[in-house]
Amino acid sequence: MQIKTLTNKGLVEKTFEVNEALDFLKENLNNGMWVYINHKPVEASDITADVVTSAEDILLTSELVGG
Repeated sequence: MQIKTLTNKGLVEKTFEVNEALDFLKENLNNGMWVYINHKPVEASDITADVVTSAEDILLTSELVGG
């Protein structure tokens, strides 16, 4: 599955197996990044194998700060 990661260096797409994707997403959530699945924010507790495999779009991004 494809996971897009948006950082200050741009957009990067990586391909993962399901278990790798779950670990990658949860690890990055614990490090302060945000995950959007199908354009909606999700919490770590909501990320399951079923959710990830059925997702059309997964985006990992740094916390957004505005002012």
